[in-house]
Amino acid sequence: MVHLFPCFSPSNLLLFFASRVARFLSRSRKLRNSANFLVVFPDSINTLDTMSDFLARLEKVRESILAVDFEAARVHLNDRNWKIPFAPKNPSVLLAACIASEVADYFGDYPQARVVLQPVMKECHKVLAELHSGKTVTPRTVSDRGLLKQQIWAVLHWGFVRYREGNLDEAIGKFRYCRELVQKYLIDDKNPCFGTSARISYAIGLVHWQCYRYSEAK
Repeated sequence: MVHLFPCFSPSNLLLFFASRVARFLSRSRKLRNSANFLVVFPDSINTLDTMSDFLARLEKVRESILAVDFEAARVHLNDRNWKIPFAPKNPSVLLAACIASEVADYFGDYPQARVVLQPVMKECHKVLAELHSGKTVTPRTVSDRGLLKQQIWAVLHWGFVRYREGNLDEAIGKFRYCRELVQKYLIDDKNPCFGTSARISYAIGLVHWQCYRYSEAK
């Protein structure tokens, strides 16, 4: 099996996924009591679900990942047909889509990695383009910055989707775009964004490595 992270050990991969899901839960607890928050699944306008129910299902995915049982995580996602609520301005939902995409990629299911991300990408690209062009102001509040960071992560994951599809030029363009956005709008004295920056640098290096540009990959 070919993995997205050829230089990472399986144990480090599992720790990375676990940390991502832990972040998801820390954000989602604030929404757990929002029983009236209805979201629509993109493939069925008549299918409604409460956010609390959605988070409860994702809790099972978290428990499986923390138990180092990725097969169980995939089973839980399969049970719900890999459906993620369509809520592109909700950071917890965006993070869940990114996690699902990573789980799919881990098992080599690259079409599914695309499917779970694609519904939110139009909105993410639109918001980031407007920010980058100066049409909207730089987010200042903690919640707005958190949303921006997760939108950037969604685009980063979309870059990995394009990488898997062999579109290396587009992939590295997405990765560089994410790096520019992070450096311009997220990094400051209190928020160095080491983890996000490291992941972006790795992604850029991955494309250089694939293209035999080993000196640039370093």
